[in-house]
Amino acid sequence: MSTEDDSTTVIEFPHGGAPAPALPNNVVESMLAGIPVPALPGIEDLFAPLIELGKSLGTGTFAGIDPVGIFDQASTLIDHAMGLSRSAVAEVSQTWNSTGSDAATELSRSAQNSGAELSERGTAISKTAAAAAESVQRGNANLAAIAQSFATTVAAAAPIAWTPPGQAMLLASAAEHMQAAVAAVTRTRGRCSGTPQP
Repeated sequence: MSTEDDSTTVIEFPHGGAPAPALPNNVVESMLAGIPVPALPGIEDLFAPLIELGKSLGTGTFAGIDPVGIFDQASTLIDHAMGLSRSAVAEVSQTWNSTGSDAATELSRSAQNSGAELSERGTAISKTAAAAAESVQRGNANLAAIAQSFATTVAAAAPIAWTPPGQAMLLASAAEHMQAAVAAVTRTRGRCSGTPQP
């Protein structure tokens, strides 16, 4: 936003300014890239559902635009403007006494109430966005731990992977880890939607 390479403003961004910044790779995929997994035919197919779940969560980070900061700044600016308005009304009411003064004071109070409401909403949105980002980051950390556990199992099973018991072990482990990953994503999505989660 408004960098040397991109002059799009915050106002222009939702209305077709510059394209949204690219998100980083998902945490699970990035983590798996650094884990030595035995070169077994088809093993990547067992990891694919974990990677897709990681992609479905997103990153939990704000690339380019930080809505938490934007809403915090907007609330601060509104609070500052309301303070200036209160000061101006107090100053004017000492020297100006008339029906017009009363109407201006009432209008100013109404604007201050609206400003206070906007500021509170901005703060609430900021807190909600921060909580959602933290929840997604926690969900990604859970998925990464599940993928790490599965990778460890795959590495341990490599010597017997070609045998029926080894294949059964890999498939059972894949199903168990997938079940845990789906539960982690469900918890994360529930937290983001405001549904109480364990």
